Amino acid sequence: MTYPTAVRRAFVLAGLALLSWFDVLVELFAFVLLCVGLVFFLPSAILWARGRSRRTRALAGSWCGVEVPDPYRPAPPEPERERDGWYRDGNQLFKRSWWIRANRRINWVLDDPAVGRELQWQLVNPVAGLVLLVATVLSGPRALRGYGRWTRWWLGHHPARPRDRWLHRHTESLGHQIGILVLGLIHLVLAFVQLLALPFFPALVVASRTVPDTARREIHNWTGVRIPRPYLPPPPLPVPRADGLFQVGKQLNRLCAGRCSGRGSAGSCVTPRPGATSPPRCWCRSFRPCC
Repeated sequence: MTYPTAVRRAFVLAGLALLSWFDVLVELFAFVLLCVGLVFFLPSAILWARGRSRRTRALAGSWCGVEVPDPYRPAPPEPERERDGWYRDGNQLFKRSWWIRANRRINWVLDDPAVGRELQWQLVNPVAGLVLLVATVLSGPRALRGYGRWTRWWLGHHPARPRDRWLHRHTESLGHQIGILVLGLIHLVLAFVQLLALPFFPALVVASRTVPDTARREIHNWTGVRIPRPYLPPPPLPVPRADGLFQVGKQLNRLCAGRCSGRGSAGSCVTPRPGATSPPRCWCRSFRPCC
């Protein structure tokens, strides 16, 4: 390999390395969507970022002379339909296979040990690319082989060893702290939204509780500290009077056959007492008319 060829390849590898931070931003945005309940975007973002990792492995083999095999676990098998037409996943049965396929795909991506090393590599790879560029200008093709070995250490097969447990434990702890920091920033933005929406859209405040619920779950998984939900239980339905009517404020109502439609929550549909001029209304547990 000539010196101009080595410098040209170092420029390409450095530019490819700088794009790793863009992959981190995409994965961070997908993690934010995960916090609000959209779980399908994070595995897709991680699989999308693998394209750049595979390209770097291929260039490490063809340009740096260091072969780097893929370290990922094999993809999960496709769900099989049983004789009765149902798909089985553990103790649950499903009429269609898309949910089992999606659940296996999520577990396959997020539980792979290579994903953690790849995320760490994406954080430090741009710095290594700039160092490679300077080193190649100074020393020539030898720097490319060093970059190939460095890539193999991060993106190749890397079985756990006793001497690596300390580094792995502290790196994983750092990742958890970054995750808690991201959740805290999301909560800060969400707090302003809740302050503005509380007087007008109380249902939005209740729906946004999925974000702190996600934080409680992940903090328990990462630190072992269980944080109970502090919310008050929903108010009970009104107690009927002796005459069988329900009192809601100054309005007397009676129970009618039916359910609160369009809300998906428990409640009682009530109609005004005989002789009242107001139209029938449906009262849910929040004591607000919902129809």
